[in-house]
Amino acid sequence: MDLQKKRVIGLSVICGFILFVIGVVLLVVFSAVPAQQGDVLQPVEIKSCKDVPRYLQSNGIHLIQPNSSLPAFNVSCSFSSNTATTSVGHNSEAEIQVSDCEPQYCYNRPIRYDATIPQIRALIAVDGECRQYLKYRCRGSVMTFTGLDYAGWESWNGTLRNYWGGSGGLANYCACGVTSTCSDTSQRCNCERNDYVWRQDAGYLTIEEDLPVSKLYFGDASSTQSSGEYGYHTLGRLQCEHRL
Repeated sequence: MDLQKKRVIGLSVICGFILFVIGVVLLVVFSAVPAQQGDVLQPVEIKSCKDVPRYLQSNGIHLIQPNSSLPAFNVSCSFSSNTATTSVGHNSEAEIQVSDCEPQYCYNRPIRYDATIPQIRALIAVDGECRQYLKYRCRGSVMTFTGLDYAGWESWNGTLRNYWGGSGGLANYCACGVTSTCSDTSQRCNCERNDYVWRQDAGYLTIEEDLPVSKLYFGDASSTQSSGEYGYHTLGRLQCEHRL
Protein backbone atom coordinates (compact mmCIF):
# COMPACT_ATOMS: atom_id res chain seq x y z
CA MET A 1 0.00 0.00 0.00
CA ASP A 2 1.51 3.30 -1.02
CA LEU A 3 1.95 6.25 1.33
CA GLN A 4 -0.94 8.25 -0.15
CA LYS A 5 -3.47 5.47 0.53
CA LYS A 6 -2.20 5.09 4.10
CA ARG A 7 -2.75 8.80 4.67
CA VAL A 8 -6.33 8.60 3.33
CA ILE A 9 -7.14 5.62 5.57
CA GLY A 10 -5.59 7.38 8.57
CA LEU A 11 -7.65 10.53 7.99
CA SER A 12 -10.81 8.44 7.61
CA VAL A 13 -10.18 6.76 10.96
CA ILE A 14 -9.56 10.11 12.67
CA CYS A 15 -12.71 11.66 11.16
CA GLY A 16 -14.76 8.64 12.21
CA PHE A 17 -13.48 8.93 15.77
CA ILE A 18 -14.30 12.67 15.91
CA LEU A 19 -17.84 12.02 14.66
CA PHE A 20 -18.22 9.30 17.30
CA VAL A 21 -17.16 11.71 20.09
CA ILE A 22 -19.57 14.38 18.81
CA GLY A 23 -22.39 11.83 18.81
CA VAL A 24 -21.64 10.82 22.41
CA VAL A 25 -21.63 14.48 23.52
CA LEU A 26 -24.97 15.16 21.82
CA LEU A 27 -26.44 12.06 23.40
CA VAL A 28 -25.39 13.23 26.87
CA VAL A 29 -26.75 16.75 26.27
CA PHE A 30 -30.13 15.66 24.99
CA SER A 31 -30.52 12.99 27.65
CA ALA A 32 -31.60 15.84 29.95
CA VAL A 33 -34.60 16.42 27.69
CA PRO A 34 -37.76 14.37 28.39
CA ALA A 35 -38.41 11.33 26.21
CA GLN A 36 -39.97 11.68 22.78
CA GLN A 37 -43.70 11.75 22.42
CA GLY A 38 -44.42 10.18 19.05
CA ASP A 39 -41.74 11.49 16.72
CA VAL A 40 -41.45 14.98 18.36
CA LEU A 41 -38.73 15.77 20.91
CA GLN A 42 -40.35 17.67 23.79
CA PRO A 43 -38.61 20.72 25.40
CA VAL A 44 -37.59 20.76 29.06
CA GLU A 45 -40.44 22.05 31.27
CA ILE A 46 -38.81 24.70 33.49
CA LYS A 47 -41.20 25.62 36.30
CA SER A 48 -38.51 27.14 38.54
CA CYS A 49 -34.74 27.28 38.79
CA LYS A 50 -34.66 23.72 40.14
CA ASP A 51 -35.76 22.49 36.68
CA VAL A 52 -32.96 24.18 34.74
CA PRO A 53 -30.86 21.36 33.16
CA ARG A 54 -27.43 21.01 34.74
CA TYR A 55 -25.65 21.88 31.48
CA LEU A 56 -27.50 25.24 31.49
CA GLN A 57 -27.15 26.04 35.19
CA SER A 58 -25.49 29.42 35.68
CA ASN A 59 -26.23 32.17 38.17
CA GLY A 60 -28.30 34.85 36.49
CA ILE A 61 -31.58 35.42 34.65
CA HIS A 62 -33.61 32.42 33.46
CA LEU A 63 -37.07 32.09 31.91
CA ILE A 64 -39.54 29.94 33.87
CA GLN A 65 -43.21 28.97 33.57
CA PRO A 66 -44.58 27.37 36.76
CA ASN A 67 -48.12 27.30 35.38
CA SER A 68 -48.77 26.58 31.70
CA SER A 69 -51.93 28.72 31.76
CA LEU A 70 -49.86 31.83 32.66
CA PRO A 71 -47.13 33.54 30.60
CA ALA A 72 -43.49 32.62 31.24
CA PHE A 73 -41.42 35.23 33.11
CA ASN A 74 -37.82 36.00 34.02
CA VAL A 75 -36.38 35.25 37.46
CA SER A 76 -32.94 35.29 39.01
CA CYS A 77 -31.44 31.83 39.60
CA SER A 78 -28.66 30.98 42.02
CA PHE A 79 -27.15 27.50 42.15
CA SER A 80 -24.98 25.72 44.69
CA SER A 81 -23.87 22.11 44.82
CA ASN A 82 -27.18 20.98 46.31
CA THR A 83 -29.68 23.86 46.09
CA ALA A 84 -31.38 26.04 43.48
CA THR A 85 -32.78 29.40 44.58
CA THR A 86 -35.41 31.25 42.53
CA SER A 87 -35.72 35.01 43.23
CA VAL A 88 -38.28 37.55 42.03
CA GLY A 89 -37.26 41.19 42.27
CA HIS A 90 -39.31 44.34 42.86
CA ASN A 91 -39.15 48.15 43.04
CA SER A 92 -38.39 48.50 46.77
CA GLU A 93 -35.32 46.36 47.46
CA ALA A 94 -33.09 49.26 48.55
CA GLU A 95 -33.46 50.81 52.00
CA ILE A 96 -36.20 53.49 51.85
CA GLN A 97 -36.96 56.19 54.40
CA VAL A 98 -40.48 56.42 55.78
CA SER A 99 -41.91 59.83 54.92
CA ASP A 100 -42.43 62.36 57.68
CA CYS A 101 -45.76 61.40 59.31
CA GLU A 102 -47.12 60.45 62.75
CA PRO A 103 -50.53 58.65 62.69
CA GLN A 104 -50.98 54.89 62.46
CA TYR A 105 -50.34 53.54 58.94
CA CYS A 106 -49.85 57.09 57.63
CA TYR A 107 -47.13 55.93 55.24
CA ASN A 108 -47.62 53.22 52.63
CA ARG A 109 -45.40 51.73 49.95
CA PRO A 110 -46.97 49.54 47.20
CA ILE A 111 -44.62 46.82 45.99
CA ARG A 112 -44.32 46.32 42.23
CA TYR A 113 -42.78 42.96 41.30
CA ASP A 114 -41.02 41.85 38.13
CA ALA A 115 -43.84 39.32 37.69
CA THR A 116 -47.58 39.35 38.32
CA ILE A 117 -49.01 38.15 41.62
CA PRO A 118 -50.63 35.08 39.93
CA GLN A 119 -47.25 34.17 38.41
CA ILE A 120 -45.51 34.46 41.78
CA ARG A 121 -48.21 32.45 43.55
CA ALA A 122 -47.80 29.74 40.90
CA LEU A 123 -44.05 29.67 41.62
CA ILE A 124 -44.67 29.32 45.37
CA ALA A 125 -47.07 26.45 44.66
CA VAL A 126 -44.50 24.37 42.73
CA ASP A 127 -41.21 25.21 44.43
CA GLY A 128 -39.64 24.47 47.80
CA GLU A 129 -39.50 26.72 50.85
CA CYS A 130 -40.26 30.36 50.02
CA ARG A 131 -39.50 33.41 52.15
CA GLN A 132 -39.03 37.18 52.07
CA TYR A 133 -36.66 39.32 54.15
CA LEU A 134 -38.07 42.38 55.96
CA LYS A 135 -36.14 44.88 58.07
CA TYR A 136 -37.16 48.07 59.88
CA ARG A 137 -34.43 50.40 61.12
CA CYS A 138 -35.78 52.84 63.67
CA ARG A 139 -35.00 55.80 65.89
CA GLY A 140 -37.94 56.70 68.10
CA SER A 141 -40.30 55.03 65.61
CA VAL A 142 -42.33 52.00 66.65
CA MET A 143 -44.29 49.34 64.79
CA THR A 144 -46.52 48.65 67.79
CA PHE A 145 -46.75 50.46 71.11
CA THR A 146 -49.09 50.27 74.12
CA GLY A 147 -51.57 48.15 72.21
CA LEU A 148 -51.65 50.33 69.10
CA ASP A 149 -50.33 49.16 65.73
CA TYR A 150 -48.48 51.86 63.80
CA ALA A 151 -47.16 49.57 61.09
CA GLY A 152 -48.08 46.46 59.13
CA TRP A 153 -47.99 44.95 55.67
CA GLU A 154 -50.41 43.48 53.18
CA SER A 155 -50.23 39.90 51.98
CA TRP A 156 -50.48 39.04 48.28
CA ASN A 157 -54.29 39.24 48.44
CA GLY A 158 -54.48 42.48 50.44
CA THR A 159 -54.90 41.04 53.95
CA LEU A 160 -53.31 43.28 56.60
CA ARG A 161 -50.68 41.49 58.68
CA ASN A 162 -48.86 42.68 61.80
CA TYR A 163 -46.25 39.98 62.36
CA TRP A 164 -42.65 40.64 61.43
CA GLY A 165 -39.61 38.86 60.05
CA GLY A 166 -38.45 35.92 62.13
CA SER A 167 -41.60 35.77 64.26
CA GLY A 168 -43.04 32.66 62.64
CA GLY A 169 -46.39 34.42 62.18
CA LEU A 170 -46.95 35.60 65.78
CA ALA A 171 -48.93 38.86 65.63
CA ASN A 172 -47.03 41.97 66.80
CA TYR A 173 -43.85 39.96 67.35
CA CYS A 174 -40.40 40.38 65.84
CA ALA A 175 -37.62 37.77 65.80
CA CYS A 176 -36.11 39.00 69.07
CA GLY A 177 -39.48 38.75 70.82
CA VAL A 178 -39.73 35.05 69.96
CA THR A 179 -36.26 34.35 71.37
CA SER A 180 -36.51 36.87 74.26
CA THR A 181 -33.42 38.68 73.00
CA CYS A 182 -34.83 42.18 72.39
CA SER A 183 -32.92 45.16 73.79
CA ASP A 184 -35.66 45.21 76.43
CA THR A 185 -36.50 41.54 77.02
CA SER A 186 -39.97 42.43 78.27
CA GLN A 187 -40.89 43.74 74.82
CA ARG A 188 -41.59 41.99 71.51
CA CYS A 189 -39.50 44.13 69.14
CA ASN A 190 -36.33 46.19 69.44
CA CYS A 191 -38.07 49.24 67.98
CA GLU A 192 -40.79 48.94 70.62
CA ARG A 193 -38.30 50.32 73.16
CA ASN A 194 -38.83 53.75 71.58
CA ASP A 195 -35.80 55.32 73.28
CA TYR A 196 -34.44 57.42 70.38
CA VAL A 197 -31.47 55.11 69.90
CA TRP A 198 -30.92 53.59 66.45
CA ARG A 199 -32.20 50.01 66.54
CA GLN A 200 -33.60 47.49 64.06
CA ASP A 201 -35.86 44.47 63.72
CA ALA A 202 -35.19 42.07 60.87
CA GLY A 203 -35.81 38.54 59.68
CA TYR A 204 -37.59 36.39 57.13
CA LEU A 205 -41.33 36.16 56.58
CA THR A 206 -41.94 32.44 55.99
CA ILE A 207 -45.73 31.94 56.00
CA GLU A 208 -46.14 31.06 52.32
CA GLU A 209 -49.91 31.60 52.39
CA ASP A 210 -49.21 35.34 52.82
CA LEU A 211 -46.36 35.82 50.35
CA PRO A 212 -45.40 37.92 48.54
CA VAL A 213 -45.73 41.21 50.45
CA SER A 214 -47.84 43.59 48.36
CA LYS A 215 -47.70 46.79 50.45
CA LEU A 216 -45.88 48.17 53.51
CA TYR A 217 -47.34 50.52 56.13
CA PHE A 218 -45.54 52.55 58.79
CA GLY A 219 -46.21 55.50 61.10
CA ASP A 220 -44.79 57.22 64.18
CA ALA A 221 -42.01 58.75 62.08
CA SER A 222 -42.39 62.49 62.58
CA SER A 223 -39.06 64.32 62.37
CA THR A 224 -40.76 67.39 63.89
CA GLN A 225 -40.93 65.66 67.27
CA SER A 226 -38.51 67.19 69.77
CA SER A 227 -36.04 64.29 69.58
CA GLY A 228 -36.80 63.35 65.96
CA GLU A 229 -38.45 60.08 64.84
CA TYR A 230 -37.08 58.20 61.83
CA GLY A 231 -37.72 54.87 60.16
CA TYR A 232 -36.21 53.02 57.19
CA HIS A 233 -37.58 49.83 55.64
CA THR A 234 -35.88 47.18 53.52
CA LEU A 235 -37.81 44.43 51.74
CA GLY A 236 -35.90 41.62 50.07
CA ARG A 237 -36.78 39.65 46.98
CA LEU A 238 -39.23 36.76 47.12
CA GLN A 239 -36.94 33.72 47.34
CA CYS A 240 -37.80 30.04 46.89
CA GLU A 241 -35.15 27.45 47.67
CA HIS A 242 -35.23 23.87 46.46
CA ARG A 243 -32.80 21.06 47.21
CA LEU A 244 -31.41 19.38 44.10
